[in-house]
Amino acid sequence: MNTSQVLVWIVIGLVVVAIAVAIVLAVRRHKWIQSLTDRGWRFVDSPRLDSVITLVRPPFGQGFTREVDDQVVGEAGPARTPFQVLEYHAGSFSDRVAVLRLTRPLPGLYVAGQTSPRRDVIAAAPHPHPRWSVLTEDHAFADAALSVMAGPLEELARVLPVDLSVDGHDLVALGAPKEAEELAAVLEALAAVAASLGTPALEGFRTPEPEARFRFHGHPDWVYHGDRDDMLRLVRHTTNGFGHRAEHVLTGGRDGLAFIALRHHWKTQRTVTSTDSEGRTTTRTVTDHHSEDLCEVALPAVCPLLSVGGGGWFRPGEKIHFESEAFNDSLEVRSTAPRFAHDVIHPRQIEYLMARRPPAFTIEGQVLRISSDHDTVWLGRALESVTGFLARVPGWVWKDLGLPVEPAFTRPELG
Repeated sequence: MNTSQVLVWIVIGLVVVAIAVAIVLAVRRHKWIQSLTDRGWRFVDSPRLDSVITLVRPPFGQGFTREVDDQVVGEAGPARTPFQVLEYHAGSFSDRVAVLRLTRPLPGLYVAGQTSPRRDVIAAAPHPHPRWSVLTEDHAFADAALSVMAGPLEELARVLPVDLSVDGHDLVALGAPKEAEELAAVLEALAAVAASLGTPALEGFRTPEPEARFRFHGHPDWVYHGDRDDMLRLVRHTTNGFGHRAEHVLTGGRDGLAFIALRHHWKTQRTVTSTDSEGRTTTRTVTDHHSEDLCEVALPAVCPLLSVGGGGWFRPGEKIHFESEAFNDSLEVRSTAPRFAHDVIHPRQIEYLMARRPPAFTIEGQVLRISSDHDTVWLGRALESVTGFLARVPGWVWKDLGLPVEPAFTRPELG
């Protein structure tokens, strides 16, 4: 048998093994689905994102790309509480979650074992508790809820590491098991927790019904537009090349500070000439793909150029020095109007910038541009940083720029 024949048999063997593995996996998946439907549950192979559209507390409400898969739908517990269990993927998060319907929408609450609290939670504060690690948006609700949940939580801890959240009209548990028998025990325990939250004693904590739209945790003002090439005209962007696209366009704003953020894609072409060993020359066209993340905040008045942070040569404006050498060493400030720079970056502003360490940003005209990273968690922190910066600009500075009254976002007690 020659070498080519050996290779053919190796390829055939690999194909046979691949087919056998695929058959085994298909049979295993079929049996798994059968074990779910035998319990009266419904299996959805390709669920829609709409099934979790009202959920907005982590791991939900984060990232632009969110996916659901392998959904199991049914009822659990004596009260026949509606549930869904599914795989949820968003950014670095990927896990099976169980979602059980509550009798009423309630304030945000996170309960876990004595471990690190759930990541990237904002607008919720630690709540002291001897047994659980708790974050809450309403301390009175947390006290009342933990009181009625005490017994059911202990029972749940026997079958699943506790990592729960109350998310509007739903109870969410992370780490739901896959196998039907184990999942059934977990769902019964979760149904008891959900039932405890249905007590009339919690009616006074009812919140408005959650919105059924693509939302972002901690940012009710944010609006997601998807891919909108027509909105590129709203921001300053690279204009050379072709095939310009605007991806994951996001807008929002509070207290008179509107922003827009997006990822801009475009292409350029170049000609490459090469010569082979025999002296023959060939020419080909190469297409290069580019992208840039853009975030701009609209300002209420025309301002001189002022840049904070960043680096590089040939940046516009002159370098501004302040009394704090530590600040001068940490953040480079440049401006075409030194007096304006000193009015805006006063001693308390310097303290804020040193503590906060915002991303580099530039004020020019009626726009504040942030050196952006098009990630929802990063954008939230960056926008909070520059909003805090603008809040500390004295009101009289805005009046000097032509505004009749100071903007709503100004905080005199901080300036």
